[in-house]
Amino acid sequence: MQKTGLPQSFVAILWMIGGILMISMGSALVRFASGSFAVSQMVLLRMLMIMILVIVFCTFIQKQSFWRTGRLGLHIVRGVVGVMAISGYFLSLYLLPLADVSALTLTDTLFVAVLSALFLRERNDYRYWMMVILGFIGVILVTRPGASIFNVASLGAVLVGFLFAVILLLIGYMAKTETFGSTSFYFALISVLVTLALVPWQWWTPDSYVVRNGLIGWKNPSLTQWLLVFGMAICGAVGNLCVTHAFRLGRASLVAPFGYLDLPFSAFLGFLLLHENIDVFLILGGGAIIFSGIGLIYLEHRQQVKKNKE
Repeated sequence: MQKTGLPQSFVAILWMIGGILMISMGSALVRFASGSFAVSQMVLLRMLMIMILVIVFCTFIQKQSFWRTGRLGLHIVRGVVGVMAISGYFLSLYLLPLADVSALTLTDTLFVAVLSALFLRERNDYRYWMMVILGFIGVILVTRPGASIFNVASLGAVLVGFLFAVILLLIGYMAKTETFGSTSFYFALISVLVTLALVPWQWWTPDSYVVRNGLIGWKNPSLTQWLLVFGMAICGAVGNLCVTHAFRLGRASLVAPFGYLDLPFSAFLGFLLLHENIDVFLILGGGAIIFSGIGLIYLEHRQQVKKNKE
């Protein structure tokens, strides 16, 4: 029971909104720090901070053994895919406006729908696929129709959305046996180990493409940069904790649509802090992606209610 006297569903929505705002702020900090660190170093420092926060949270607040797991192999797969996704996400934030990255990576819901139909043999009617098509039309709009429609950076952000979808399916499968602590800890641990192994690359091949273009490397952070990294980690960790708590308090069909607030939050932060423009393509394309995502969630909810009745 909630001590606030507010309906539990309303409290769940508040947790979700707060979590998405924190995640958007963390992305804005990454965008703000672009150029100060190599991508691999940014992932390493952020995930190291998050791992420490998860250990503290699980040990002293949840009183939960975060290291216990019966699915280490799946954690490794999820961790490797996660490193690719986070690295691609950070690289997208280096190359594209904050709101564009938010809109293009929100395609994870669309990819979950497609992957579920292909690999889980889920049968869906024409309305489901109309929502998927609408979402991808939104993607095309966000990438600005014209000669730059096949911009590598934009396509990279869409690929990140695909990787996020794979992670969501893996988490959904692992959630039956794994706790929040083990899922978060092993993801952070594997991310740290993978990116830590990349650090010597800058000395082995200093003239390679990945080193020269800031994909792999290491710079000793200043105190200000350490504080910036700590802020990113705090925003990411607290945001994910809030979102997780929201799903525990409320139905997924109720709280999930509020995840799309990441786009207006990112657009506002990009405009306010980074002086990024908001144009008609972002508004129309982002709106189409959000509408299609909410439509998919609604259709999924109706389908689940029908199954329960049967």
